[in-house]
Amino acid sequence: MIRYTPFSQVLLSGIFSLLAFVSRGQEIREMEASEFTYCELIEVNFSNKIGIESDIKELYLRCSVQDYFIKLCESQVTRTELEPFINKGIKVKMKILDGNWDSCPGDFQEMQSRTGRYAVIETLVLSAEIPDVPQDEEHE
Repeated sequence: MIRYTPFSQVLLSGIFSLLAFVSRGQEIREMEASEFTYCELIEVNFSNKIGIESDIKELYLRCSVQDYFIKLCESQVTRTELEPFINKGIKVKMKILDGNWDSCPGDFQEMQSRTGRYAVIETLVLSAEIPDVPQDEEHE
């Protein structure tokens, strides 16, 4: 019979939990319902596996130091609604998920997809409603 120390039990439990989490492609973080995040909406040229860029433009949320691909097919907003805010700050309620970027609910075919963390926008607060961030004033 194998005897496990408390440390090894915790370690194994963590490893199995992580493996189960990764294999199911579950949500990494869901913000509280009242939480909103301020991000910059940016547009990036799609590039394939070998780094060749195409004319296809994708939308990302730049939140602090992290850029998140916006998976529009799972979001509550459309590309048309977001386009006026490209290269501007926006306020959103979003979920950060981990999974396939290029497959959407209802897709019948399995296809190769990029994977990783992505954003699903639940609510967009128009940029006009975002309070101005005070700028440092020059003192004489």
